[in-house]
Amino acid sequence: MSVSIEDSVSVVVPVYQGERTLDSLFEEMKPMMLGFVTPGGRRARVHEVILAYDNGPDRSDQVIRRLVRDNDAVRAVWLSRNFGQHAATLAGIAQSTGDWIVTLDEDGQH
Repeated sequence: MSVSIEDSVSVVVPVYQGERTLDSLFEEMKPMMLGFVTPGGRRARVHEVILAYDNGPDRSDQVIRRLVRDNDAVRAVWLSRNFGQHAATLAGIAQSTGDWIVTLDEDGQH
């Protein structure tokens, strides 16, 4: 019997003004949570999405709470104040558990 090894991927998203974009970003990631094959032939799966809330001016916090409540793969990191994108990203990375880490902007562009 052959055993297929699958790499786990953590996606870290610093969130400042993601109220309007987080839902669609999460929807785009859902297929990758089922598993995929990299161009190099490795099997992988997004096993967690970490949303690092950076105390923005919109209602991103409410969207994050709902996504965490409704999806086992979503976790939140709550910063005590606005520290900026890099600090929020690093806070999310520090909480990740995947073999690999991918960082994305809340609008999915980077």
